[in-house]
Amino acid sequence: MRGGTLLAVAVALLQALTDLPARPIEESPTSKRARQARRHDLWRAAHPFAPDVAVRIICWFPAGDRAVVALIGFDTKTIGDVFYASAAIRGEALVDAWLRQQGGAP
Repeated sequence: MRGGTLLAVAVALLQALTDLPARPIEESPTSKRARQARRHDLWRAAHPFAPDVAVRIICWFPAGDRAVVALIGFDTKTIGDVFYASAAIRGEALVDAWLRQQGGAP
């Protein structure tokens, strides 16, 4: 059932992002800035502590009313802070690729 739990948590986090009326201005229990990001204002969506599940979604808000999901990390509890160090680098690279695809410069 663990795989189903991971998926359910990921879907709930994606729904929380969908329900945001605009780009977050302040951190909340669900949305926090990815402090390791340097070039883009990345945010992470997270759920309350669960001993067996740790899902994080790294996203970026190019406009006030939409989010671009850059990266989804499943089972981040096993690697802890290592996830965040690499997630910011990978997330920013994916945002750059998205910007190029949209015709903008990274």
